[in-house]
Parts: sequence; structure tokens; C-alpha cells
Amino acid sequence: MSARKADLEAEQEVDLGRYWGAIVARWWLPLLGLVAGALIGYLISLGGKEVWKASATVYLGASYSVVGGTLLQGPQANPSTVGTIARAEKSIEIAAAKARMPAADLRGKVSTKTISTGAGTTTVRTTANPLVRITVQASTRRRAQIAANVLAFVVVDRLAPFADRKIESLKERIADDQNQIDAIRQGAGSSDAVGKAVLGVQLGEVLDDQLQAKQLLIQAQEVERPDDGAQPAEFRRRGRVPGAHPRIDRSARLGTARPPELVMLEGKTVAVVVPAYDEEALVGTTIRGVPDFVDRIFVVDDASHDGTAAAARSAGDSRVEVLRHEHNSGVGAAIVTGYRRAVVEGIDVACVMAGDNQMDPGDLAKIALPVARGEVDYAKANRLISGEAWRVIPRSRYLGNAILSFLTKIASGYWHVADSQSGYTAASREMLEQLDLERVYRGYGFPNDMLVHLNVWNARVRDIPSRPVYGIGERSGIKIRRVVPRISWLLLNGFFWRMREKYVIRDFHPLVFFYMLGFLMTLLGLGLGIAEVVLRIMGNAVSVGTVVLVALLLIFGSQFTLFAMWFDMESNKDLR
Repeated sequence: MSARKADLEAEQEVDLGRYWGAIVARWWLPLLGLVAGALIGYLISLGGKEVWKASATVYLGASYSVVGGTLLQGPQANPSTVGTIARAEKSIEIAAAKARMPAADLRGKVSTKTISTGAGTTTVRTTANPLVRITVQASTRRRAQIAANVLAFVVVDRLAPFADRKIESLKERIADDQNQIDAIRQGAGSSDAVGKAVLGVQLGEVLDDQLQAKQLLIQAQEVERPDDGAQPAEFRRRGRVPGAHPRIDRSARLGTARPPELVMLEGKTVAVVVPAYDEEALVGTTIRGVPDFVDRIFVVDDASHDGTAAAARSAGDSRVEVLRHEHNSGVGAAIVTGYRRAVVEGIDVACVMAGDNQMDPGDLAKIALPVARGEVDYAKANRLISGEAWRVIPRSRYLGNAILSFLTKIASGYWHVADSQSGYTAASREMLEQLDLERVYRGYGFPNDMLVHLNVWNARVRDIPSRPVYGIGERSGIKIRRVVPRISWLLLNGFFWRMREKYVIRDFHPLVFFYMLGFLMTLLGLGLGIAEVVLRIMGNAVSVGTVVLVALLLIFGSQFTLFAMWFDMESNKDLR
């Protein structure tokens, strides 16, 4: 009996090498898991929301000088102009209204591509390839077709004024020549031989001028004027798209019609919100550095204990208005107060510059410009792009920023955005009016939570390289050990809120199932694996099946999670 008992106890000994050998012998199980995960991901992605695409081709034309011999360099010479115009907020609104769809459903769903007209070559010359295809994604075929046609119309309507004016001028020139020809022919009947000879010479000159004008007219109509192709009659360029700006206003936005002294920033009003808390020493310097193109400066004093408000008023800038909180509410609350004031005053672009003078005012124009042009809804500074950041930013803040930036990518869906803690931003009035600013976090995590809310509205967000500024006398009360866990928890909540709002309530996407299965299997795998390790340490047996199950759970969990991230990237890749 004792020998048998000893044998049983011996069997309880676990040889991990034996288990590893069992896993290797069943190598096909992990491989099967990878293949099954890929197949399931592919099949579920096919079952997502049906998307229709439609395209319209725009001929940009080519602008020549008045005599028709010199090719001019203008907006028509650059195919990227089509993308800028087609993705502008006003263009999106016009196309969405005509297609009877929300403008939010069209943002990020418009792409452009230059069509090469060269024979057997892949080299695209800007002036020799004036064909650009506009592609639109929509929920129905008709909406996609209408939106693509309307955007083509808008692009042509924006680029055609130069050619139109030239065409009208040539028609007037031809008519004037014809009047002269008629007058010369009438006078020739009553003239003597010498007079007829002189009139004959004049007639020849006028006929030559008229012939040249007719040739230039044909060139202007067929070559120089942009064309939106054979669009339906309701979108012909002689028609009118509801909601379009008058031509003089649209040309002014291209910088061709208004005197420079009347243009602040692409014809848009700009305000700067300055959140300040105990910044008496630096708020004046911050205000004095605000560029001249800014129309209004809203200094929000978040219940400071020092003379921040007085220092702001004494800066001597007539653009300054001081708004004061009765109680300290956080930097996010101060920014929201400034945003609301900007919206009430009808400001087109609302920027944020902290009151501690840590934001280079020289970068404000390039941050606000994409928003003013309608290229994006929200622009933010990125200090981490520059190699100078590692030398200038304190190490603890740099590492904390890097961690939070990675977590913000996952939580917000803006995988192309970094430096999430940068508060140097610019936002459009239209987007601020759509956002529920009451829901945005009021503390230091405001920029992170703002990105989460922007993604739910499919806002286009762009990073702008900016110079980091430190060591100018600012005081930071931020404790990295406290901030990182707090904002991480905020981002976790924001992630699940975004999944529910964007991919379940407002629309549906199968990536929510991938995230659910990925998290569930990963947690089960980790939990079971930890339990088995603890049991093994306590001297208990570990079965081969359990080890294989743990491995499969972790493999499947990681696969589902990576697929979900990939789907999220694809869904948001155009929001930039």
C-alpha cells in the first residue's frame, strides 16, 4: 500500500517541459486559432453597414494670360485645391442638404484623386493633368451620387470666375469688332479710292483682331474653364445650388476679391480663450503675444487668489474681456466658459492659449488656419513631433504625456493624433455648437475627453507641429503620479461611452463585438493563467488541457482586440 501511495504522489509532480512538449505536439491548435480569428474578422466585417460609393470627375481647366500665350499659376494649377474645396465645411453642408442627409454623415467620407492623362507613364504633371475624381461614401446609392455631383458643381463654381470673366470680356471684344466691321463696310460705299484703301487696311486689322478673339474664346470655353462633366440638369454649372454663398464671397475666401487689409484670417473671425488660475505674473505677457489677426481675447479667471483679472485688464489690449468664475472649477470649465462666449458672439474660430505663456504665439496662425479654411473642425498643437521636445520637456512630464497619448488614441479613435495633453487648440464654431460641452470633463483631462466627444461627432482633427516652451517662470502643480491614473480612468470610461454612442446608438459597427470578445477572452485567459500559476506554486497539479486553454484564450483575445483596433482605425482614417 505504501508503494502504491508513493507512486500516486509521484504522479502529482509536474514536469513543465512535458507540458511544453504537449503544446508543441499540438502546434496546429494555435495556428487554427489565428486562422479562425482572421476568418471570423473578415466575415463579420462583410456583414457591417452597407456603404455606397459614387464619383464625379472635375476638369480643372488651365488659366492662360489675356493674350493666351502664358500659362498662369493659380488654384487651378494644383489638384489638391479640389480636395480643399470639396472637404470645406460649407461644401459639405451644401452637398448634404441637397442629398437630404446629415452633414455629419458626409464629413470624412469625401476623397479626391488626381487622374493621370499621360500615356504609359505614372508621372503626374500638375498643369498637364487637370482631371480630379471626387469620391463620396453614403448609406444609399442616390445620396452618394447626388453628393458627388453637388461637390463637383461647387468646386467648378469656385474655380470658374477667372475663366468666366475672360469669356465675357472676349465676347464683348468680338461684339465691338463686329460693330467696327459694320461701320467700315457702310463707310466704304461713299469713299473714294484712297479712302476705300485706308478702310480696307482698317477692316483687315479689325478682322484679324476678331479672329484672334474668337480663337481665344474657344480656348477659354473649351480648355481654360473648369467643367464638372455631364452632370444632371439640376446640377449644371449655370444652375444654382441652394445655400451657396454669393460668388463674390466665395472668391474672397480664395483670397482674390477682398483687399488684404480687410482680411483677418481667411475672412474668418478668430478669438483666443485664455484660461488662467493664479497667473498674475504671466497672463499679461501671454496677452501681449497674441497676434494681430485675433479679434477677441477672452481671459477666464478661474477664481484666482492673486490679481490675475487685474493683470489681464491692465494689459492695455482693447480686445480683452475678462470672465470670472466665482468658484474654482478646473481648466476644462474655464475653457468651456470661453467657448460659450465665443459662440454667443458668433466667432468663427475659437483658439485656446494657456495663461502661463507656455504656448508659442508664433504657432497660432498655422493652428487656426486649417479650421478657418474649413479643412478640419479641430486643430491642436503637437510638441512631441519636434526632436527638441525630449530636451526641453521635463522627463516625468514627457513620459506621462507619452503614456496618456497612447491611451487617448485607443479611447478617442484618433489614431493619428499625439501629444494629447496639449491644450493649444483651435475649434470651429459649427463643431462647438454641436458638442454637448456640459458633458466634457472639467479638469486637467479636458483635452483627452474633448477628443473622445469630437470623435462621436466625426469631427476632423489634425495635429500641427509646435515648439515646446518651458522654463519661463511658470509653476506647475500637476503631480504625474496622481494625474496619470485619474486620466487613465477617465479615458477608460470615455472609451466605453464612445463605443456605445458611436457604434451602437448612432450607428452600428461589428467592432463592438470584437472588443467585447477580445476583452472577455483576454481577462479569462489572464485570470485562469494566474490561478494555475498560484495552484502550481502551492504544489497542485496542472493539466495539459488547462494550459492549452489558457494559451488559446490569450491568443483569441489578442486577435479579437487587434481586429477591433484595426476596424476602429479604418472607420476613423478620414477624420484628419
